[in-house]
Amino acid sequence: MKRRVGILIYCFLHCNFIVAQQGSTCSNPYPLLLDGVSRNFVTSASTGNSVVCGYANSTPITFFSITTNGSAECVLLSITAPTAQPCEIAMYAGGSCTGGNLQSSSSMCFDDGQGVWAPSETYVLTPNTTYILRIKTTTVGSITISGQHYSPPNDNCLGAMSLGPIPVTDNNACHTGGPGVIASQLCAFSLENTSFYKYTVASNGTSTINITSIECDNGSGNNSNGFQIGFFTGTCSSLSPLTCASNSGSAVSATTSTLPAGTGVFVAVDGVSGSNCRFQISVTNSLVLAAYIKYFSAWKNSNSNILRWTSLQEFNNDRFEIQRSENGRDFLTIGTLAGEMNSSSEKNYSFEDSYPPEKCFYRLKMVDIDGNIKYHNTISVIRSVFPYVYISFQNPVTDHMLINMQTNVAGKMNIQLISMNGSVVYSEDVFCKKGDNVFYRRFDNIPIGRYQLIVFGDNVKASKSLLKTSHNILNK
Repeated sequence: MKRRVGILIYCFLHCNFIVAQQGSTCSNPYPLLLDGVSRNFVTSASTGNSVVCGYANSTPITFFSITTNGSAECVLLSITAPTAQPCEIAMYAGGSCTGGNLQSSSSMCFDDGQGVWAPSETYVLTPNTTYILRIKTTTVGSITISGQHYSPPNDNCLGAMSLGPIPVTDNNACHTGGPGVIASQLCAFSLENTSFYKYTVASNGTSTINITSIECDNGSGNNSNGFQIGFFTGTCSSLSPLTCASNSGSAVSATTSTLPAGTGVFVAVDGVSGSNCRFQISVTNSLVLAAYIKYFSAWKNSNSNILRWTSLQEFNNDRFEIQRSENGRDFLTIGTLAGEMNSSSEKNYSFEDSYPPEKCFYRLKMVDIDGNIKYHNTISVIRSVFPYVYISFQNPVTDHMLINMQTNVAGKMNIQLISMNGSVVYSEDVFCKKGDNVFYRRFDNIPIGRYQLIVFGDNVKASKSLLKTSHNILNK
């Protein structure tokens, strides 16, 4: 009897551990915390063949799980395999790793054993849903992974990241194609993951975008270190193309035509064939910025708004002034934070606005030691606990339009354009997530005149007057 009890205790302590070894099966994966922290995971004892990339031999396979948040934000992972040898990341939906659940277009091949992973730009994640990643490595060891829910701020022109002569690090893994630009304006056949940037020309002449330290990954045999680049002037709702280029290699560059000092330039950069890329980007003949801002966001507490932003680098940056407006036009400074005189690494900032109005706008005013001023993008916050949708766009509208819709309700909404005689000249259903949503639409077939833009969904409705004017340069 004692011998039998001893065997049972031994199996409880050892046999059960073997059966439940984490990461060894699809049903027992390592859960990945999407908090931005880098962690090491030991490869499992399981082995298997490649299912997407065609890498030879049966080698270690380790399973991980990721769970989306309520807004179904993109999931961004930085992955490093045990060696600089190829590794495969295969994505499965439906909670099982059978062939029918394999998402081939969202699976990736890291030929050098490291890179950034995100679902395909065309893949729609489901809120609060768990997906499985099967990572095949060449050797045993530790897989290093950091992950986060990520909505890239420069996925559209309105959130364009400011550039200067000093390189800053970025990636295009969670970006989508466009919106607001078309493929031919970037010397491309198609657009898959476009990131937007902006800068100001320092002196009369040309300026050159330089992309270096390029690491790209995609599907099997399609890890192109290439970019398609378009330059524009104007505003986000009416971009005027200047020139474009398509280049590949260890470093990529593109040059504008001669421009006068003070010209504001927008740049759209797209990965060749949808390659997920991590890179550094800078521009010659551009104004030096006191601070290069990567994120600027607002979070609502019970009685306050928390503003957070991250600077990539700072140069002679004296201070940040936090400014607030109730109408989006007239801003007042409500607080000041000291900047870094010289910083070459990321720094996080936070400011609490106590007892703010129900609806307000914020922007960052950056002041350097010489008194030069630069403003970062404006963001809005609506504190209402009731369902709402708020729409904004640059008015008047020409042939192209960026519609920003902020809502606290996720689901289908209908966009309608109503003429002054009550006719519906445009109607479309769109899906909105909680927070900010940006939609690019062509209105070149809409006659010149005044209209009412109406957006409505379950228990929410918003409307705003719209003036359609003559065609812009994009269609001349």
